[in-house]
Amino acid sequence: MQFGKLTQERVGAKQLIIARSFNAPRDLVVKANTQPEYVRRWLLGPPGWEMPVCEMDLRVGGRYRWEWSHAESSMRMGLGGEYLEIDLPHRIRVTQQFDDAWDGKQSTVETEFLEQGAQTVMKLTITYESEEILERVMQSPMTSGMEMGYERLEALLNEMEGK
Repeated sequence: MQFGKLTQERVGAKQLIIARSFNAPRDLVVKANTQPEYVRRWLLGPPGWEMPVCEMDLRVGGRYRWEWSHAESSMRMGLGGEYLEIDLPHRIRVTQQFDDAWDGKQSTVETEFLEQGAQTVMKLTITYESEEILERVMQSPMTSGMEMGYERLEALLNEMEGK
């Protein structure tokens, strides 16, 4: 894996693996993914978006709710789900459902935090309801928006480390 480059790989009919390496220790990457004050600073996608709602009840059976709004338009987007597994600092597994259900009724997302020397690879395995939904997702600009967020995450991790 090339450092700092988002990769995506289709696995079977219903799974997508997205991975990105960060030049930061795993504990900081986990912290930036599990504490709302950090999540709302990087999980934004393209410029102009903000995250006014970032609720996270980080426990098995707990729920999370994220909502975004665009500063210059009336566009809004939201999603939520339930924490199915929490094995920190190794992984988190959740259900995920967008309000507008563009990617199906519900998907499952497992996020793994893999140490590789001084770097951490964040690997998401997303399981969709059907092959048709996975095809729709792969045709969307989702990963380019994710990479914009990951670039913010890289900057935030540098700030957290005092670089």
